[in-house]
Amino acid sequence: MINRHPLNTNLSLHHTGSWHGYEVQLQHGPLVHEYLYRFKETLDWSLSEHPRTLAVRLDLRLPERHHFQLEFVMGRFISSLREQVKADVNRRRSEGKRVHDTAVRYIWVREQDSSDQPHFHVCLFFNKDTYRQLGSLPSAKGEGAAMPDPDVPRDSLADRPAKNLAERIVKAWSRAVGLGPDEGSGLVHFPYSCVYRVNVGSAGGEAEVAGLFSRISYLAKAKTKQYGMGIRHFGTSRR
Repeated sequence: MINRHPLNTNLSLHHTGSWHGYEVQLQHGPLVHEYLYRFKETLDWSLSEHPRTLAVRLDLRLPERHHFQLEFVMGRFISSLREQVKADVNRRRSEGKRVHDTAVRYIWVREQDSSDQPHFHVCLFFNKDTYRQLGSLPSAKGEGAAMPDPDVPRDSLADRPAKNLAERIVKAWSRAVGLGPDEGSGLVHFPYSCVYRVNVGSAGGEAEVAGLFSRISYLAKAKTKQYGMGIRHFGTSRR
């Protein structure tokens, strides 16, 4: 069942547990149909270019007592992450290593509940032949507390080049909000089972795609989205 969003009539709400054959999450109420469409489009583009895709779900928070131009902060985050990924690929090639190129695609939504600052739910997509895992997570410092899966090892992110994907993500967010490389680690939260590996050509490929789409469908929930501010509250990669 689909009906118009009461706060934004340009959007429509999806109320059932299945969307175009994919199981979706309705624990927090209806989902925005247009967001689901854009999410699936981004996922399809990633899998078309990289049939072996690594996806990472994470949450980003803003420092307290800081004021931001919200329309720019996610753009700075994605730009910094892409720059770091490009530099890492070039560095490995200069060392004589065989390394695949990767696009950096993304889905993000901005939400705000009872807190003073909004937060962002994000899913990032990479070529799994470039990055096969997230890597060790930096120790949380500064504001907030990033509490990831306890099975994932953590170490300190000092003033050194990021050595894995997790550290590049933390550094990108730190730069986006104007903090030092260590200060932003407490603002980046990697939830349990935040890494998805999809291999389109494998026997379980369809199930892997379905599981990933179900996970990211949570980002399409209508609840806690902010409308009427004149700035975007969600974004996805272009092709």
